[in-house]
Amino acid sequence: MKIYHRLSFLLLFSILSATAQAQPHNPNVVTLELLGKSLIIFDVSYSRKLTDHIQLGMGLGFQDRSTLTTISGDYKVTDLNVPIFGTYIFGQKKHHAISELGVRLSFTVSKFKESNYWNRPIPFVSFGYEFEGEHFVFRVPIYLAFVGKSELTSTFMPWAGLSFGYPF
Repeated sequence: MKIYHRLSFLLLFSILSATAQAQPHNPNVVTLELLGKSLIIFDVSYSRKLTDHIQLGMGLGFQDRSTLTTISGDYKVTDLNVPIFGTYIFGQKKHHAISELGVRLSFTVSKFKESNYWNRPIPFVSFGYEFEGEHFVFRVPIYLAFVGKSELTSTFMPWAGLSFGYPF
């Protein structure tokens, strides 16, 4: 049994060592997105490169702040959007193409308990251009979101975004 534990430890150590050596340069990126993954004016996102080609991320966007008037008083209501996404990077040079796949979660928050709720998640995909310098990231993605059919919209909604970021 002891040899099994030693072999397991050696295997785990070699996997962790290989992963640590394979870490990309500046694996973390914080971005300000204009018309980005949140489907609103702006959001702030954090992503981490797992490899030179794959990164995972999450953001936060403020959609709206309003006042709800009830019999018991006025309550401030805030709509928040949280995009969760994965990115595939084509190429390893400073100029390259990217593709993203994710979902935007949206919820409404207030001190009035009846107005706290989750909205329907909206899946999205994007394809675009990224410049990744030593201290600056610039992205121009084209998004396509599945918003569902309604009187005002079609099933899919396309839009273009713009992102400025800092890698570290």
